[in-house]
Amino acid sequence: MFASFETPFGEVKFENQVNNQALTVFDQWQNGELKPIFVFKGVYPNVELAKEFKTTKMEYPKPNWPK
Repeated sequence: MFASFETPFGEVKFENQVNNQALTVFDQWQNGELKPIFVFKGVYPNVELAKEFKTTKMEYPKPNWPK
């Protein structure tokens, strides 16, 4: 059985109650904004980097918190 619907990140599609097109997003706060650093798609063991999404370079080491 298949079910699918659109989201801001693209189509979500379930096959046998598993979202085979799942997105995993790693975010980081930078200058007061939450920015995506890495976006992966798929379900283990079939995971790949989702290069179609704009990402930001990770800040490392993170700057100190303002005092």
